[in-house]
Amino acid sequence: MWKWFLLLAMYSLLLAGCVQGDLHVTINKDGSGIYQWKILTNAYAQRYLQNIVTIYSTKGYEAKLIREKGKAGFIATKPVKNIAKEPLNKELSAAIPSTWFSSPTQPVITSTNSTSNNPIKELTINSGFLQTSFLYQTEVNMKKTVDHLAGPYSSYVNSILDQLKMRFLLTLPIAPTKNNASAVSKDGKTLTWNLKLGQKNPILLGKDIPTPIVLVLAAASNLTKYVPHFWTLTISWILLIILVIAIFILFFKWTFRRKK
Repeated sequence: MWKWFLLLAMYSLLLAGCVQGDLHVTINKDGSGIYQWKILTNAYAQRYLQNIVTIYSTKGYEAKLIREKGKAGFIATKPVKNIAKEPLNKELSAAIPSTWFSSPTQPVITSTNSTSNNPIKELTINSGFLQTSFLYQTEVNMKKTVDHLAGPYSSYVNSILDQLKMRFLLTLPIAPTKNNASAVSKDGKTLTWNLKLGQKNPILLGKDIPTPIVLVLAAASNLTKYVPHFWTLTISWILLIILVIAIFILFFKWTFRRKK
């Protein structure tokens, strides 16, 4: 029932005019977040939008109809307490039945340095003496989305896909130092990817953090097993600190003796 209704609605929305779809994920410092879907299309599609709003409301979203710049649409918002426990791939499956789609996210690479206990398999952690690099690579796999959704009618849908503009927006508590986003906000914290139906869309995020900070945070949060070479790096930094302190002490002693 879901499939045929939304398939009919999608055809109707596309035929009514250009459709702009945004998925905005906001992640807060405490690990909580917000998922928000926003769709804008021709005002003539109003009657189909009301039914879609009803469906999102049953999925735990606060959904409402909107009008913006002469277009009709809806916004569906859902706050979550823990993004890690309610990740995006599960949210996509909840909002749209997963049987229509290939896996929404797939790991692109795995780390050769990260431990087998790493809870995020798409995350690569490379620890150096001075800095630790975190690189998250995944993909929004929309290569088979149209085929799975439209079935034998996929060729007709493909012919009007240029009218469907999809974007993925991600707002983070800190600005990544590496990314492949289509656009980035001035503060660097909100990144936008223009997604293409019928293709695999890679997502890349990276951040370089001074290793001493990573070691301290990992020890304080009991996450030492996720940091490659944690104890080797910790001992190395402790020895360096001891050496620096010893050098300062010897220098001050030498300076004091010269004054005498």
